Amino acid sequence: MSCYNLTLTMSFREMSDLWFQSMRFVQTTLIHSRLQKLSLSHTHTFACTHHQPGINVGHRSCLWNGLLAVAPGHPFLAKTIEIVVNNIRNRFTSVDYDDMLCPNPVLIVSHNVDMLFTCGPCILGAGMNDVLKRHMQHQFEIGEVDIWANERSETHSDRIVVEPDDPRLAIPGRSIILHQNKKDMGAHRFTWADRNIVVAATDMPDYDDRPPTKEHYSKTHEKEGIYGLQKLYRNNKRANEKIIIRVQP
Repeated sequence: MSCYNLTLTMSFREMSDLWFQSMRFVQTTLIHSRLQKLSLSHTHTFACTHHQPGINVGHRSCLWNGLLAVAPGHPFLAKTIEIVVNNIRNRFTSVDYDDMLCPNPVLIVSHNVDMLFTCGPCILGAGMNDVLKRHMQHQFEIGEVDIWANERSETHSDRIVVEPDDPRLAIPGRSIILHQNKKDMGAHRFTWADRNIVVAATDMPDYDDRPPTKEHYSKTHEKEGIYGLQKLYRNNKRANEKIIIRVQP
């Protein structure tokens, strides 16, 4: 909560991505339970869907966190929360995010949607990629995620040897990336492509009865200058320390 309150704008606090990620980390979700029933087993413990940034340059690495099906204590969310908390406490700016994404950052993505790296879809994708031992902007593909893909490609074998503290050993089951279509017969639908099953739908006609917020979080984006120096944090006091979250297998 202290990290949550360190952001300056009400727009970011209303977005509440950090809050919801934290809640999903400690408890299961309705969608997760629904996925378990659809899969006819308890083997799928993480599911989310693509987000648009990076689609035109072959680096679609952001994951839409408006829909997350996740088992409690999942390493993907643990790493994401760890990164978000540390970045906010240390007052990260767009310069720091560029450094975090080195080597070879895809700047057209990180600069165009820099606000999504504070506690949104792009930092979720970065956190998941980090656990998978890949570049933080590695593109995700629709379907099941092979958490040992790097090792398989390096050894050309299914015989995988990893360190005993590898966070992937704590992943409780399989992970999938859902297909999303924002214009699927008048609704925004999320589909388990391999099974041709609609998992969830939103954005039905006349669905939005929410009161308008004072300001959207996108207003914190800087078209010129450095994102994070203004309009984001309550003050410029850096913690100069790193918090580590560990998940035991």
